[in-house]
Amino acid sequence: MRVFLAINLPNPVRYELEAILHEAEQNNDFPGLRWIKPKSLHLTLHFLGDQDEQSVKRIIEISKLVAKKFHPLNVRMGEWGGFPNLQQPRIVYISLVDTDVLLNLQKDIGVHLKSAGYEIEKRPWQSHITVARNKNFNNQINLKLPGLSKLEWEISSFELMQSQLLPDGAEYETVKSFALGR
Repeated sequence: MRVFLAINLPNPVRYELEAILHEAEQNNDFPGLRWIKPKSLHLTLHFLGDQDEQSVKRIIEISKLVAKKFHPLNVRMGEWGGFPNLQQPRIVYISLVDTDVLLNLQKDIGVHLKSAGYEIEKRPWQSHITVARNKNFNNQINLKLPGLSKLEWEISSFELMQSQLLPDGAEYETVKSFALGR
């Protein structure tokens, strides 16, 4: 099972982003640039890759333990960005303006996963929502991106997600949800 830990977006946020991304897609018809479906938008905390059933059970136990230590928190939509940059992006994203609590949540999960023997990302984590992937990232592009509202919402849980790679993009399914503070 291909899995990752993530924060799913509430429907009102998805709806708002759907309109923004529709406009962005209309303004940026570059070969190789694929926009993410609104139903698939999320904030990845840790990608864990292919895991067997026993390993998934351990991930669930770790996640339950960590979730109890944190309380719900508010985040706000930030600005457009790209990895490595917006001129030649492999990934186009929207950043989040958050508290240190979100970073601490991601770090704490990582510490527990690493001590349990899981491989975790070594690069510094940055809270962001991936909105497009670019297969032709070696080509410079001039993205025309719409303005972003200062949409704010509460994060009250994170989820263990299963990912299936399909020809028209990845499909995600929630395996288990972990309420913060419980």
